[in-house]
Amino acid sequence: MPVLAQLLLGALLQLPVSSDSLGFRFTVPPGFVEYPEGRGTNTKIVDCWAEEGADSTAATLVLCVSRLGLTMGTDTLEAKDLPPNARRLHYTWREFDLQGFAVPLTRADGELIALSVQVPLRREAMQLTLAGPPSEEARADSIMRVTLASFEGESNWLTRGQRAEKLGEVVGYWLSGAIGIAVLAWIYRRRKAAESRSQPVRRPPPSRPSRSPNPPSQKQ
Repeated sequence: MPVLAQLLLGALLQLPVSSDSLGFRFTVPPGFVEYPEGRGTNTKIVDCWAEEGADSTAATLVLCVSRLGLTMGTDTLEAKDLPPNARRLHYTWREFDLQGFAVPLTRADGELIALSVQVPLRREAMQLTLAGPPSEEARADSIMRVTLASFEGESNWLTRGQRAEKLGEVVGYWLSGAIGIAVLAWIYRRRKAAESRSQPVRRPPPSRPSRSPNPPSQKQ
């Protein structure tokens, strides 16, 4: 069975985690257990889970969900905005195309690769990060896609259906009787005012000076 299919099947057996205050819900991948040590002192990290190794003593991959502290726009990050040596990845969540990033990390205890994707939620954007050995990048990418597919939450981005609905509301508003009559009346008044300004002003002809009667002749 392909790795992705195995992950999808295993995800059905996992219990979801959720946060009512942050407005999200998703399914932790199979084989991952709670890993509170991953939070460390970073208050932005909501929680972490680690994949147990075959000998149950070493973690292969670590998954963390963290807060971004703000909502996301639809603009994309450019190469200059990324950390050094970062690669851009493409993920899909619901109808949305999301930017992902693969960042190589060098630590004293070895090399790591961290895959991250930011999810545009209405209350606050969240970031999913999967980190592990560079040799596990392909498998980490598959796990990220399965986890992202299970991610639920209200987005501050509008879907195509929502945009169509909003457009229909606007059209309906302009077709409604009240606004239609008001707009037509306004157009009529503007048109009449323009017509009155364009017509020449008719002025009465100048009055002719009245002739005074002949002065009476003086008798000598």
